Amino acid sequence: MFLKNLFKRKKKNATQAPQMNAAQFQVPGSNVGMQPQGGMQVGGQQVPYPTPAPQKVQDDRTMLLQDVEDDGRTMLLIDEPETDGTGGPIKELAVMELMGEPKEGVPYKISILSNKKVYNIGRSTKNDGCPDIAFSKDIRTIGRKHAKIEIMGEEIYLTDLGSTNHTTLDGEILDPNRPYPLKEGSVIGFTISNPINYCFHIK
Repeated sequence: MFLKNLFKRKKKNATQAPQMNAAQFQVPGSNVGMQPQGGMQVGGQQVPYPTPAPQKVQDDRTMLLQDVEDDGRTMLLIDEPETDGTGGPIKELAVMELMGEPKEGVPYKISILSNKKVYNIGRSTKNDGCPDIAFSKDIRTIGRKHAKIEIMGEEIYLTDLGSTNHTTLDGEILDPNRPYPLKEGSVIGFTISNPINYCFHIK
């Protein structure tokens, strides 16, 4: 008997629930309401709920929400299309390949891509962070800001940034802060004592 009365009481309460209008279905933080089935009573007549206007898509980027594991925050990540800044696809313009045996803490192959105009070369440190082309902090002959590779028009240039142990191009020591054009087969050397050499190839 108790279960039967309880069922009846719940059913009675359900029939007495107030009718909700469209505004009560509003999603917090949004101007787009959730539309329940049917409509609403206006002046004794059943009127369908208004259909929200479609949201304008600003561009073709995909936005993703991702939880940050360390403190529970949520970050908004934007998945950028892979373009070079002019609308075209990213291309590999050139590569630098290590000459000789691989060495610990030394990049073996370095790609020069069309979506970046300047590549800073140096030794990674705790305070200054990691340059674009980073050697291990244990390679002490490489300066923190040793050199840079820069794309200017159709040419790719190498510039020594006043490093203590110098940068060489085809065996010649570079003058500091002066850009030198690179060509197919150029040999780039970092430091003149126990040098680390790369062969430059144009794609």
